[in-house]
Amino acid sequence: MRTTGWWTVALTVAMTLAVGGGVGGLRAETKEEEAARYLKELKSNDPKKKALAAEGIGEIGRIKASLARPAVPLLLEALTDKNAEVRAKAATALGRVDPENKLDVAKKLAALVTNEKEEMKVKQGALAGLSALGSEARPVAKDLADYAKKIEGNDKKFATAIRNTLKNIGGKK
Repeated sequence: MRTTGWWTVALTVAMTLAVGGGVGGLRAETKEEEAARYLKELKSNDPKKKALAAEGIGEIGRIKASLARPAVPLLLEALTDKNAEVRAKAATALGRVDPENKLDVAKKLAALVTNEKEEMKVKQGALAGLSALGSEARPVAKDLADYAKKIEGNDKKFATAIRNTLKNIGGKK
């Protein structure tokens, strides 16, 4: 009995997808559909689903901010989620979705960075969000610079990360 080679199977599947438009009528999700799905998943009680949705909406925001912008209220709410991964992903995403209330977002992200009780991955996510906001986050630069000075002796690595973010937003180093 002769078996079919893996490459024959792969070629058959590829041809079926190319000619038939997908298996069983499946097709790729549009960015609009993807954004709508992420928006729905941001309301989930499942922290893994919520964190992935925040990350996904942030990526869509990089491509087409207008599709991701409706998620801003949910992302702001996610900054207080009990799950640190959700908070971190939401913080990063907020900088990428071009929120209308950039100064308010920058202040909330800076508050996460300077919160002594916050987990490091959330602080790092907030720095990524601030970097993505760029010069729009400049009004919080002094607070970040002061905090970097304060922690320099105890956490030189994070103080350096803050200074790198300050370079991205055009604030004092």
